[in-house]
Amino acid sequence: MNTVSKIKTYGVLALAFAAVATPPYCYFDREEYIAKVEFKESVPHDGGHQYRVHTDKGVFRNEDAWLFLKFDSADMQGKLTVGDTFKIKANGWRIPLFSMFRNIVTAEPVSTPQAQP
Repeated sequence: MNTVSKIKTYGVLALAFAAVATPPYCYFDREEYIAKVEFKESVPHDGGHQYRVHTDKGVFRNEDAWLFLKFDSADMQGKLTVGDTFKIKANGWRIPLFSMFRNIVTAEPVSTPQAQP
């Protein structure tokens, strides 16, 4: 096997490994944000719809996540009020090329200090 053939073979193997290893890693990559909700929407997606939440920290999707036992996306979307700040735990990656967004797993309101008179 010559050098060019070896490089091609190793390149194909590396791409195959990345294709298999990336989705599980992406799913378990979880981060926490303190974010203010700017607006919400429901967009057509794969024959259904996808809830999206636009914040000062970026755009998130809000879908059920069976692995994390999250089955209340519609209720959560209703509780995420525009203008309020939330502690958001989200998994996944934001990859604009593929229109991928991090998924909200939990969202808890953050109390803001009241203004003193």
